[in-house]
Amino acid sequence: MHLAPQTVSTQIRDFETALGEKLFRRSGRRMLLTDVGHVALRYADEIFSLGQEFREALRGQPTGRPLRLVVGVADVLPKLVAHRLIKPALLLEEPVRIVCREGTPEKLLADLAVHGLDVVLSDAPIPPGMNVRAHNHQLGSCGVTFMAPPDLASRLRKGFPRSLDGAPVLLPRENTVLRRELDEWFDERRRGRTAVRGPTDWGDR
Repeated sequence: MHLAPQTVSTQIRDFETALGEKLFRRSGRRMLLTDVGHVALRYADEIFSLGQEFREALRGQPTGRPLRLVVGVADVLPKLVAHRLIKPALLLEEPVRIVCREGTPEKLLADLAVHGLDVVLSDAPIPPGMNVRAHNHQLGSCGVTFMAPPDLASRLRKGFPRSLDGAPVLLPRENTVLRRELDEWFDERRRGRTAVRGPTDWGDR
């Protein structure tokens, strides 16, 4: 960089003051990036890469840089479903570099709001009142199938879903949309309502 270490240290301190955040932490005799420092480094890499691409574009040279798509995948979304949704991007004529990051929907939407992600795949739309400038698009839907070993299925088939009362059942986590919809469906069945939208299939496996 052709700069004295003291000059670099001063510039880093000024940058940290402007950001109001620490970019480095000391570990023994080493200086390590903080979480904020890693974010700043990612953006800096992107900025320098875009600067190089800009110069090459002005000279009429091909950049040779594939498109980059950063996808946030909600931890509640089955990975096979996420793969099928992402797969069309791999079949484009122009090469695409896809980066997937997994996390809670709330964390992914927060990253989307600060342009850390290009798109978020989730099992639910953006919650009302969340300050994110984005659009929801339904990419697909599916039913729900209840499955059990043959002997248990034969016993519970009659009177389903009331027969599930007291039966061993594995359910999705409570903070997922599917779990909430299942709970509502069970409540509606318990109250004797029949015109409901919900899971209807019972498998033998």
